[in-house]
Amino acid sequence: MEANQKNCKSCKEAFIIEPEDFVFYSYIKVPPPTWCVECRFKRRLATRDGRFLFKRKCDAQDHDEMIISIYPKDCPAPVYDQEYWRSDKWGPADYGREYDFNRPFFAQWKDLLYSVPVRNLRHTNCINCDYSPSATDSKNCYQCIGAFGSENCLYSYLPVLSKNCVDCWGVDANEWLYDCFGVDKSFNTSFCVVSEELIDCAFLYDSVGCYDCFLSIGLRNQKYVFKNKKYSKKEYFEKIKEYNLASYQGIRKAKEEFEEMLLRFPRRFCVSKQAEGCTGDDIHKSKNCKYSFNIIDGAENCKYVRVGGKSLKESYDVYGVGLLSNLLYETNAVSRSERIYFCDDLKNCNDIYYSKTCWNSEYLFGCTGLKNKKYCILNKQYTKDEYEGLVPKIITQMNAVPYTDKVGREYRFGEFFPAEINLFGANISALTDYYDLDKDSLEKEGFLYHEMEDHNYSVTLWELPDNIEEVGEDILNEVIGCLDKKSCNHNCVGAFKIIKEELDFYKKRGIALPRYCFNCRYATRLRFNNPYKLYNRQCLCLAENNYSDYKNTREHPHKGRCENVFMTPYALERKELVYCKECYEAEVT
Repeated sequence: MEANQKNCKSCKEAFIIEPEDFVFYSYIKVPPPTWCVECRFKRRLATRDGRFLFKRKCDAQDHDEMIISIYPKDCPAPVYDQEYWRSDKWGPADYGREYDFNRPFFAQWKDLLYSVPVRNLRHTNCINCDYSPSATDSKNCYQCIGAFGSENCLYSYLPVLSKNCVDCWGVDANEWLYDCFGVDKSFNTSFCVVSEELIDCAFLYDSVGCYDCFLSIGLRNQKYVFKNKKYSKKEYFEKIKEYNLASYQGIRKAKEEFEEMLLRFPRRFCVSKQAEGCTGDDIHKSKNCKYSFNIIDGAENCKYVRVGGKSLKESYDVYGVGLLSNLLYETNAVSRSERIYFCDDLKNCNDIYYSKTCWNSEYLFGCTGLKNKKYCILNKQYTKDEYEGLVPKIITQMNAVPYTDKVGREYRFGEFFPAEINLFGANISALTDYYDLDKDSLEKEGFLYHEMEDHNYSVTLWELPDNIEEVGEDILNEVIGCLDKKSCNHNCVGAFKIIKEELDFYKKRGIALPRYCFNCRYATRLRFNNPYKLYNRQCLCLAENNYSDYKNTREHPHKGRCENVFMTPYALERKELVYCKECYEAEVT
């Protein structure tokens, strides 16, 4: 088939469906999308809980205790504490109902979704992680999102196989990290970005195999480097004295200089490595993945993936998926599963449509909360023959009797769940990590909105000691004012507290206390996560640039401006000095 241009049913912008896309849709027997890639991604993101936690009562029978939950008080579904939710004291199959061919499928799905209890936190095999929205095989993690196999981590997103990490984003196999983004296999390191195998380093960007390096970019297997210049051990430690990280003023000075360096030094057009036949950013050890981002370890033949990997195969339009999964489409948070379409939060499942939070199951359509089940529709059990006879009839009926949302968009078979059928507002979902949308914009696009409670915390302390050595245990009793004072768009809460484990970390690492609340710190780190968009650009090597006076350190094979072109997440209006792979590697090798 030839490429086909369509107009998005949501934003009305034009988008292209390529010939290979039609092959995929035909193979999995779904119609081509009617929404553009961006709108499809936003619609899926709104179903994923974010970093927000709420105090509310448990809705389980004979329970009235207060619990910490990813669901606010106004959640339309019952919320159970996860221990009770996992027990055999209730059964999701008890909520099964007959399919009504006179009503739209999504209207019936809404009734089921709002009836079946949900667990307060997304935890699997965790100990003492009650203040983390989601975690797996982790211990003593506080305010962590997506912790996996980690221990003693605080205020972090996707800490994987890591210990004693604070204020980090997407870090793997580390110990004693602070305020790092995309750092792997490192120890005792702070304020570093997209780097690996670091020891005792701070303020590095895209550096590998370094020991005792500071304020540098693009280092390879170096030690005692300061501002990209090699020194003796004695000289190095003399140079970094004025950047004492135990002092908040020392951290501020280093941060300001680091930000300046990031604009002045070349930036590789993407941070992908061993990404054969791939387009996107932050793709590692994968093959033939197009328009995809944040992918690791053995993903193949995928398109429009955001956060995934670990042997993910033949999948389109997915977020947070992988671990030996295959043939996924328009789906979030799925592992060890095959042939999963229009779903969210599945584990060890096969052949499932339009379902949520189901485990160890197969052949489900429109189900939620089921475990160890097969041949169910709207949580009602059927025989194999009954199921196989009903599903085609339901798909036909979904097309004949579409669901219409409050902004007038129709949903037939092949569309993900309508944004208005959800358990929480889009402003407390994962959508807030990638888009800055106010209440009016969200509601105009058909998303739910949650009115955040204004806590109006009574701040007891604004001025903090500059040096961590001056801080005593009494700081644990203070309500500290966030310097953003709710003036930002980071969901600033205006105040924060220091917990004992956090103070012990700062003391041990010799790092000054933060001055901003968790939400503001989180948003500041997110600026290093490039947008999930691609732009056609030409290499800026030897091009005129108003923001950088950088001079190449080695000869390049071209004369005049490099003619290499590429697809990059760096938009034309951005200030970074973006180089192609060959020119960048010539500078850092």
